[in-house]
Amino acid sequence: MIDQVSPPQWNDWMAQHAAQGPALLLDVREDWEIQTASVRPEGYELVHIPMGQLVQRLAELDPQRPVLLLGSTHAGEETL
Repeated sequence: MIDQVSPPQWNDWMAQHAAQGPALLLDVREDWEIQTASVRPEGYELVHIPMGQLVQRLAELDPQRPVLLLGSTHAGEETL
């Protein structure tokens, strides 16, 4: 199951999944989007795999680890 988490709920989601180990923030934004707004990892690991490469690189992710996906609406708004 994939949880939908809004930015204000992020810390609560991470606390709920802490027993599974440190959460992984998967940033699927394109390189130019990251240059516009970066994220500082605090209490989690940040991995950047652009959306266009995700299918080919999916094996790089640990399926046992909680993953929070960071994307973009392409209108300048970040989504979690």
